Formats: sequence, structure tokens, C-alpha cells
Amino acid sequence: MKEELQRDVFDALKQLAEKLGTTTEKLFEVYLRQAKVSAVTDFIITVLLIANAVFSVYANMRWSGASWYYYRFENIGTTSLAGGGLILVSYSVLSILGAGIMLVCSIQSCMTGIFNPAYSASKEIMNDIAAIK
Repeated sequence: MKEELQRDVFDALKQLAEKLGTTTEKLFEVYLRQAKVSAVTDFIITVLLIANAVFSVYANMRWSGASWYYYRFENIGTTSLAGGGLILVSYSVLSILGAGIMLVCSIQSCMTGIFNPAYSASKEIMNDIAAIK
């Protein structure tokens, strides 16, 4: 099974290299580097979204006057709903949801790209060949 998959990836890579006019070694190196870059980029975006969510909760707490030790949800944004409190609450909720969704969706691809970039590169090669056919 493993040899069959390796043969399929090599054949696909060979077809793609012929269509692009390059060698299979050079093409695989490009895919391998891109897998690492993509994984690091996804990780950075996830970290930034989590930092944004933490900052929005902190800003919301500063706005409402709540303390870190006694965080009551009824205090969130009640100081001035018309003055932006409701917008800040909505932004906080959406930031937390976005960070959570990004974390769940990208953690597997980040870890695969960082620790096993050859698998990610092979998967991309197969996807690209399927798109070309």
C-alpha cells in the first residue's frame, strides 16, 4: 500500500514536471518548502486571531469596568450600549468564535506541515494533478 502511494505520487509529480518543463526533484523541493511556509503562516494567523480575541475581551472588560477576578457577564458593555458597548460585545464574541474555528480547522494542517512536510507536499501534488486532469 505504501509503495503504491509513493509510486502514484512520483508518477503525478513526473507528469506535473513534464507539463511545467522542470525536473521532479526541483518541483518536489518547491512543494516541500511551500508546505513548511503554509504551515508557519497558518500558525501565525491562528496566534494572531487568538491574541485578537484576548485583546477584545480585555478591552470589553476595561470598557465595562469589570475586574479580572470578578467577571460578571451582566456587566459586559452595559456602561454605554449606544456609545459602542454593543459593538464591542459583538466584536468580542465574533473574535472568540473566529479564533476557535481557526484553531480547530488549522491545527492538523499546521502540525503536519511543520513536522511532516513531505506528506503535505505529496497531498498538494495529488490535488494539483487532479485539477489538471
